Amino acid sequence: MEVCNVHPFRIKEIPRYSMSDKYVGLLLITYNDAENLDKALQSLFATIDYPTIIYCMDMGSTDGTIDLLKEFQEIAVYDNPYVVDVTIHYDKNLSSLTSTMNRGFKWLMARQECDYIGWIHPDAIYEPNWLSELVSTLNVHPEIGKICSHNTRDGLPNYVEPKPGHEQIYIIRRGVLLKVGLFDERFIGIGGAEDLDLNYRIIREGWKVAISPTSHVNHIAMGTRSKRDTSQEQLHNRTEFIKKWGSWFDGEMFI
Repeated sequence: MEVCNVHPFRIKEIPRYSMSDKYVGLLLITYNDAENLDKALQSLFATIDYPTIIYCMDMGSTDGTIDLLKEFQEIAVYDNPYVVDVTIHYDKNLSSLTSTMNRGFKWLMARQECDYIGWIHPDAIYEPNWLSELVSTLNVHPEIGKICSHNTRDGLPNYVEPKPGHEQIYIIRRGVLLKVGLFDERFIGIGGAEDLDLNYRIIREGWKVAISPTSHVNHIAMGTRSKRDTSQEQLHNRTEFIKKWGSWFDGEMFI
């Protein structure tokens, strides 16, 4: 009898979640971030502990960023059972952040299994349980629409319950985004008002924007924005925000 030469499958651990669990969709936007991205992706790979789909948008990098993204794509799904999918989209240039984020969030929201949509950054180190703690906080606090990780760049948290406020690593309930909409594209360039505007719309609809004391990420911040002069864009965005809302809301919107 002829014996078939069959290669055995490599069996990996089956993640401990049921099909009823809600997935997280995470957006990563990169532009010449190789200097920080290697450590960021290593920490992401080691700490994602909840069913997750990652959508990477590279905005025309010319350094080693794309190679790092491809390497992460190759190993993450195979070796971390909680990483369901990693997709890379290549663009030609660093365009307006709001339009880029809208395209990324729309892609993730088209994945029906993603009940939480979030933004992660290439200039951050993700600490253990940061993601599952964000999801857990939303499960415990239905009044919170957007939950952010505590930035350990400023030290460990001195609070034990979620506090009103904003940090740049966050997830938002899908239903909240369906209600309030995505980012306002009147805000141009690389950041400056789009998150403040979204926060205000979330709060106005009755949800809270909060920071979790149990989800920790060390985020350098301004890594992409610092690559070029954005002063005119910031002035434009501030002017548009005041025209829209009547004043320049920041921390006081959470009081």
